Amino acid sequence: MGVWRAMAGAEGARGLFKGMSYPLYTTSLQNAVTFQSQRAGERALEAAGVPSSMATTCMAGMFAGAVQTFISSPVELLKIRLQLQRAKPGAPGYVGPLGMLRRVLKYEGVAVSSGR
Repeated sequence: MGVWRAMAGAEGARGLFKGMSYPLYTTSLQNAVTFQSQRAGERALEAAGVPSSMATTCMAGMFAGAVQTFISSPVELLKIRLQLQRAKPGAPGYVGPLGMLRRVLKYEGVAVSSGR
């Protein structure tokens, strides 16, 4: 309980929710993409003549998870960067969600991993 009090005392009650606005804005998009991807995977398997089973549902779910990764990874990156910044909202130096997105794209670009 002491950590909560110290955090709220140092940053105010809003500090407990720092970095959460961006994920809240993008959650509906993530869910829509996930469910649509799952259904697209199921339709592709049906079109290929694979009979519907628990295994096909699992494969479609894995496809949806892979697609969702492309959305959730940048959202998590921005959320963590917003949480780690020291400036309070409204203070000089504070960067909001869109400003943080612009900053990451400008200075770091879009990283593509080769899995190595």
